[in-house]
Amino acid sequence: MKKLQQLALVCAAIGIGFGWLVYQQVDTSAPSYNQGGIGMLVIIISLPTLLASAIFNIPTTLLLLNPRRRLESGMENLSGYLIWLTNWLLLFVYLYFILLTIRVVFRI
Repeated sequence: MKKLQQLALVCAAIGIGFGWLVYQQVDTSAPSYNQGGIGMLVIIISLPTLLASAIFNIPTTLLLLNPRRRLESGMENLSGYLIWLTNWLLLFVYLYFILLTIRVVFRI
């Protein structure tokens, strides 16, 4: 469980970092097809990485609510709690975007 929590953090960092790094290369005076190509690159690489992070993060963060599972996973120390706290913050961000997507798609 601890490895999945760490993997979720690493995937999120890679996805956000790659997206930020690529968008820093876009010049505001660049043609629109350059900006569209950069957007496609971010969608192809960053979006699946963030989706993998969400898939790892959401179930494991909720499963660690059980103190017995936290003890079995070795999450009862300071670093374990910091990883878990960071993943809680990511969980709320992911849930916000999931609910926003559902609201936009179904026009609720």
